[in-house]
Amino acid sequence: MWKLVKIAIVLLVLNAAWHLGTSYWRFYSFEDQVRDMAVAAGSQTEDALRASVVRIAGENAIPLAPEDMTLRRDPGLVLVTAAYTENVEIFPRYFYAWRHEMGLRVYAMGAAPPPSR
Repeated sequence: MWKLVKIAIVLLVLNAAWHLGTSYWRFYSFEDQVRDMAVAAGSQTEDALRASVVRIAGENAIPLAPEDMTLRRDPGLVLVTAAYTENVEIFPRYFYAWRHEMGLRVYAMGAAPPPSR
């Protein structure tokens, strides 16, 4: 009987680790793709960059609403902040609201250099 209980506990822990791991994987993949997009921003406008971030979120199944993101463009610099909450199934039928936050400061290639201080 104890072996069955131990196996059930191990399976529950593995299930939780799998769901948390896939949530983190999606978030870091999303963050990397946004960073790559911002580096290659060139002379794109803020609206075009915002649309790209929303498109990347959709491709990665990230529940990011456009109002949950801010994007600012300075000469040679792209600042992106985004936050979203994802419901992660920790145990069967028990979901935890996991908040992911991203803050990127990226120097864009092909744009004017950042101002010197």
